[in-house]
Amino acid sequence: MIPQLEKESKEFVKLLQVMRKLRDPQNGCPWDLNQTHQSIRSNLLEETHEALEALDNNDKTLMVEEFGDVLFQVIFHAQIAEDEESFGIYDVLQNIVSKLITRHPHVFGDTESMTTDKVLFQWEQIKAKERAQKQNNGQSILDGIPKSMPALAAAQSMNSRVRRTNLLENSKDSSIEQIIILFNEAEKNTNLIMREQEIGKALFLLADKADVLGIDAESALRSANEKFRFQIKEIESNAKRVG
Repeated sequence: MIPQLEKESKEFVKLLQVMRKLRDPQNGCPWDLNQTHQSIRSNLLEETHEALEALDNNDKTLMVEEFGDVLFQVIFHAQIAEDEESFGIYDVLQNIVSKLITRHPHVFGDTESMTTDKVLFQWEQIKAKERAQKQNNGQSILDGIPKSMPALAAAQSMNSRVRRTNLLENSKDSSIEQIIILFNEAEKNTNLIMREQEIGKALFLLADKADVLGIDAESALRSANEKFRFQIKEIESNAKRVG
């Protein structure tokens, strides 16, 4: 049985009421009324990155604020769709609820309790069936990986999905040797376009290698960026002290 969340439900309804007031044709906000899915598209990406930064900093206060901003963007898009009479927030909610219940038969069904590894295996089996159904409908297993996704994260997601199928039966996991060869070829190549292609292949294989090792490539690079940022700030501070 799914527990009732009275307080949370009231706050959620209040958020919907605020959004509908903002988009009210008679007394709403002119700016909010003028927005479309495309005009606020970048806002969702920006708010998501800010939420990720709050997570990286383990800043609980900022998490509350940024998660709210991300949620508001979802509500905003749903309200625009509802105004266009295409779908609404409850369609979004019904879809995710149905998906989560389907993918957790060990919680909402009769399946026995499972270990974490078994849950992940079952999850992948269910998702594989869903992707197979999509392929039968003419869709690719790579559909759903957005082109706007950060390139490194997208490369890892694509490699991960393909590895779980038999599309490339004879393929082997990326090796460090392959990656080094590609970087060496890029260094020797004088053609800028070819050099870019070799670097691209190397980064793609590096993302695949991260996936094999169970590492989130995007998070790993973001962490390295922050360490480098801190290092440079330290060097700058020392330089100022010595003039």
